[in-house]
Amino acid sequence: MRSIVDLCNLALSHLGQGYVVNDLNERTPHANLCNTYYPICRQELLDNQHQWTFAVGTMALNQDAGYTGSKTAWVLPSDMIRPFQLESGKRFYVEGEHLFTDDAAPILRYIRDIKDLAQLPMSFKLTLSYLLAVRIAGPLTQDMNKQAAMMQMYEVEKNKAITIDLQQHRLEDRPDFTGSMIQVR
Repeated sequence: MRSIVDLCNLALSHLGQGYVVNDLNERTPHANLCNTYYPICRQELLDNQHQWTFAVGTMALNQDAGYTGSKTAWVLPSDMIRPFQLESGKRFYVEGEHLFTDDAAPILRYIRDIKDLAQLPMSFKLTLSYLLAVRIAGPLTQDMNKQAAMMQMYEVEKNKAITIDLQQHRLEDRPDFTGSMIQVR
């Protein structure tokens, strides 16, 4: 898939629509639904309970000099979907567009909103196409069975994509660790 239109057409083919969208701005129900739901579905899948390896970003935060509150306010990244930790391990909380922490120079690890399809793995794009099909099935087909079938396929593809993504994590060997079975010998 090279474009958002390709992904939307894949979602429509999952629904058996037989209609091809050429441009998301064309005035058809298919294009309108895809144009409305695509960014919502992309962000929903990125904000899944799984931390997608390709979407993890790290950024040193800047202090908001214009903030007038009593605490130091740090500006959140503009492409942030969800924060998940500070590299220092210190606690933090988010209010609005600011992060608050006792860390004097916070470096935030977070989930980025990736808009460029070229940066998304194929398994994620396929999963996204099924999630889009789930969201547009109701308004487009008025067929609850079709929507339920798309939800099942979405769950299957999401689990496959998560499994593939988990293979990206590499655990380092721990040469200082001796297992209990070895110690017994």
